[in-house]
Amino acid sequence: MINYYKILGVSRDDGAERIRSRFRELSKSMHPDVGGDNDKYVLVLEAYHTLIDEESRKAYDKRFSVLSASISARPISTNRLDTDIYISVEESLLGCSREIEYGRSIIRISVPKRIADNSVVEIKDYKGLGIDIFATVHIVVPPSCELRKYRNRYELIYNLYMTRSMLGRQIRISPLGEDIFVTIPNGTNNGKMFKLKNKGCFISETARADLYVRTFLMD
Repeated sequence: MINYYKILGVSRDDGAERIRSRFRELSKSMHPDVGGDNDKYVLVLEAYHTLIDEESRKAYDKRFSVLSASISARPISTNRLDTDIYISVEESLLGCSREIEYGRSIIRISVPKRIADNSVVEIKDYKGLGIDIFATVHIVVPPSCELRKYRNRYELIYNLYMTRSMLGRQIRISPLGEDIFVTIPNGTNNGKMFKLKNKGCFISETARADLYVRTFLMD
């Protein structure tokens, strides 16, 4: 998950005024109109809009804490443990592992790549101990994204913050940890959505949801 505090060069204790001040400083040197890089400036805009708003900042901090929190298991019976695992979208694409605490024991669970949201990883007879483990996997999307279900199909919406002067330029975005190049045409209106077919989260081992890029234009 992208560290927006690091991108802006602020701390978690800094308030809105400090965040606003740093954004202005970075804009003077990183804006594309003064020779800055399109892709890097998109991240600066994304970080600024996420942290400057109190509610979106709280949601961002919560997602960070969920991904870094320790995991514990719930004993359902003498031979079954249930747990919830929270992973990033990038981890859902590439696969990852998580350690869960059970009493004094640490159990490592391997999450396969291309796993879908709310999938269950089952481990039968863990290490021959007669314990079955059921781990429900929850995908935590970046704060710049929204994951919604429409007609039994997941759609991922990525909010692309950009200035009007950036229209018509090729921009690299990485909402899922993968680089995607997109060009938003000149004349595009604020809030316009562009569909990138099969570029969203995996909804099965072989099928991917669609990715929608929604533009937020700044003067």
